[in-house]
Amino acid sequence: MTFSEVMDFNNKQSAIVGFDPVIVSMCPYAGTSWIGYDGPMSITLKIWVHSGLRTSWVLLLGCKW
Repeated sequence: MTFSEVMDFNNKQSAIVGFDPVIVSMCPYAGTSWIGYDGPMSITLKIWVHSGLRTSWVLLLGCKW
């Protein structure tokens, strides 16, 4: 799906959009349908993590990698 198709899904289905910190992605859902995609927040966080700040990211989330 393209980003515009995901946005259409969100609008047409009145999807609830959440953020999943485990997979670092946006996850809209409506009924039993859901889509995982990268939006501005997840892209920013992924760039930050891969920029050498991984240790800070792990401590922030309390993850054990």
